[in-house]
Formats: sequence, structure tokens, C-alpha cells
Amino acid sequence: MRFPLAGRGGVRARRVLAGVLCVAWGLVTDRAGAVLYSVNLLEQDEPQGDYGSSVTGISGLIFVGQYSDTATSLHGYISDGKTFDTLDDPDGVTTYPKDLSGNYIVGSYTDSSSVVHGFYFDGNSFTTLDYPGSSECTANSISLGVIVGTFEDSSGAFHGFVYNGTAFTPFDAPEGPNLTWANGIDSGRIVGYYKDAQNAAHAYLYDPNTGFTSVDHPLAANYTVFSAISGNLIVGYYVAADSSRHGFLYDGTTFTPLDAPAGNDTTPLGISGRLAVGFYQTATSAARGFVALVSPGPIILTPPANVTVGVGQSANFTVTTKGVPRITYQWEFNGKAIKGATKASYAIARVAAANAGKYLVVASNPWGYTISATAVLTVVTPVKVTKAPVSQTVSAGGGVQFSVSATGTGPLSYQWQFASKPPTYRNIAGAKGTFYVVLDAQAANAGSYRVVVTNAAGSVASGAGKLVVRK
Repeated sequence: MRFPLAGRGGVRARRVLAGVLCVAWGLVTDRAGAVLYSVNLLEQDEPQGDYGSSVTGISGLIFVGQYSDTATSLHGYISDGKTFDTLDDPDGVTTYPKDLSGNYIVGSYTDSSSVVHGFYFDGNSFTTLDYPGSSECTANSISLGVIVGTFEDSSGAFHGFVYNGTAFTPFDAPEGPNLTWANGIDSGRIVGYYKDAQNAAHAYLYDPNTGFTSVDHPLAANYTVFSAISGNLIVGYYVAADSSRHGFLYDGTTFTPLDAPAGNDTTPLGISGRLAVGFYQTATSAARGFVALVSPGPIILTPPANVTVGVGQSANFTVTTKGVPRITYQWEFNGKAIKGATKASYAIARVAAANAGKYLVVASNPWGYTISATAVLTVVTPVKVTKAPVSQTVSAGGGVQFSVSATGTGPLSYQWQFASKPPTYRNIAGAKGTFYVVLDAQAANAGSYRVVVTNAAGSVASGAGKLVVRK
């Protein structure tokens, strides 16, 4: 193990147990967004956690967490997956380690008066870390010697804080000045959540260069939390309309589900590189810790594009991807798989009105799957000319008007054309209405007039009306 076990209050009991990782492999099946990751879930229980356990923080291959050996007794621990060491603050009735970095662990403990205090552990001893004047405090994350956490003030409001080793700085989201939690930090970037005036919880990312960005999961009812950050990946959870809790990965653009395949209410709490940790509830409501390996699935280089065609025309959707091993495809229409549509392209030979809707493709390989952006097929009624220009005769210097009538899905556009000797027509500049007028007919105006009517389904040229100019 990395950490010695001597510390404030004496030596904690050491327990060594090998082979405790129970592998439960499986791809995440819920969907949200486009670029997804496969998740290989390793059930990770502290061996004496008969009443439940969780994994709360990770650095490299070392992780910390909490376990309960009775209905009320809660202990911290540190582990490399084989050896588990109890990690209890000697001043605490319960101990809750939350994150680690290098030789330091941070978390919280509850004293005999039921007051919660923050702590950091340097591998040898515990040090209490309380925000000055706070009624309760927790230390939640550490990066490069900087600690973030949350404290409760005398009025009962919650605030985030940043501790640089010598001084505390309060840290509140602009829209949550009285209800802000700072949960994770990595190289100066901080994640957490805040509550607005309506008590809805919103996740946030704070970047020293760009400030606060508020983020809500698209499937959340009114509760989204960022738990931890590592590089460009964030883990967290949201609460759905049915009150179920779901974990996710977030890369700054896309949410990826992180739900335990055989559990409920998944709660990711930490991440380091490609390893995410947390806990989920079993069918009997027992908490079980997990370590999840996340790996990139197929990458979509070019998503399918929107298509607009007329009834009876063809429509084609195509996707280009990158990834190994070999990628397989499944196209979907309005959320349902299309039977036999398992190639990189999907074509409809003769489009009907019923084909209008939303199309996407799921690209999969053994590492995971990626869902493309949605492409919309719009089906329109093609143009039909119902009344073509009629031939006319006029004396030189007289006036004449040609007109056209057409139907079809709008908008319709018109372009009049002229040919002195058909079939070679040229566009008449500015002639873009349903009629065209010749005010001062001369010999040069004699010839054939027609109009090209266009909509999203294509263009149709009308029959021609001939103009004869008498001298």
C-alpha cells in the first residue's frame, strides 16, 4: 500500500484480502448524446462492508471509500483492489474519505456531537480542516495541493470553498449564492452543483479562464450534479422524472450513460484518467461500490445530413466513422430500429409521406457504441403546373401579360424564361412572379415564354406561350 498507517490517535487496523474484484462486464445500454464510451463495471466492495460500501475517490490505481459493518457504523478505507486498510479519523464517530492525490486524502468525519468536519490525511496523520466560522464543513477534492469543499454558515446556507494550504476562499456559483457545493477539482477547474431559487439543482463547471458554465442533463427532472473531473471528463448523476438516479460521463459536449447494468440509482463520485468510481443500489437496496473502465467507442466523422425530397423520389442517408475493431451499424427511424438497415448508408428508393421523420444510426464495436446526430427527412409535394402561359398576339407597341398557376408544398419560387428559337431558353432578369408583362412589344420580343416553378422537391418547367408581334 502507498500510505503508512500511523497517525493521530494511533494505528488503525490493517486487513489484507486478495482477489476481491468481482467482474461484471457489460456495455451501457441507455443513451444520451452522440459520442459515447463503453463501460466495463467492476463491482468493488470493501470486504467487511456487510451493510454496504462505496468507492468515493480514485488516483491512479488507488481508491478510497466508505463501508458500513453494522447498520450504524461507518468507516473509511483505502485500497488498491487487493489490500483494504480501514481509514478512520480518531476524532470521528464516522469517517468519509472522498478524494486523494499523491500522499494526501481529504474527506469528512462526524464527531461525537454529530458535527461534520473536513479533514486531510498526509499518510501519517489527520488534520481537521474547517472553514472559519462554519457550523459544518466537508473537504471534497484535492488537486496539486489545492482543496475544495463545502461549508455551512451560521444561517444554514451552504457555500463552496477553495483552500490553498494557507488560506480559505469562499466559492459560490453566481446563481446559487446560498446553495453551492464544490465537489471536484483538477488543475484549477472545479465542478459541483448549485440550487436556484426554485430549489432545482444545476451542475456547473468553473474554469479560471472562462468562469462558470451551468449544465443540465437533458433527461433530468430538476436535479443534475457534477461529482468529479479528470482532464476533459466529468462524472456525475441526475434524477429523472420518476425519481430514479442515473450516472453519466460528460466530455464538455456529450453525456454518456454510466449506469450499473444490474443495479439501481447509480451514483458516480470520482474519476482518474479512464477509471470512474462510485456506488449503486442493489435490488435489496444495499449499496455496492464500483470501479468502471471507460474506453472510447467508434467515432463519427460525418453524421447523416437532413434530406428534403418529394413523394416518389429517393432519399439517402450516409455516415462515415473511424474505429477499430470492425464497426457495425443499425439505423433507426423515430427511435425504432429499421429491419435490415445495417450498413453505413441507408436508402429509401421511393419516398412516401409516411417516411418523413427522424433518422439516426448507432455505430458499434466491442469497445462501445456511438449514436449519430439526428437527420430529418422532410417529404414535400412536388410542383405541378395547373395552368401554363397561353399564346398571344399583339400589335407592335402594345402590351401583353403571361401568367402561370402551380401547386405543391411551399414556398414556391418562379423564374420566367424566353426563347426566340426554342428549345434554347434564357432566364429573364427580375422575372420571378406568377406573371410576366411585356409593356412595349417589339419584334425582338416575339418568341416563346415559359416559367420554371421550384420547391424543395425540385423544379418543373411549364408549357410555353408564344408571343406574336404584328407590325
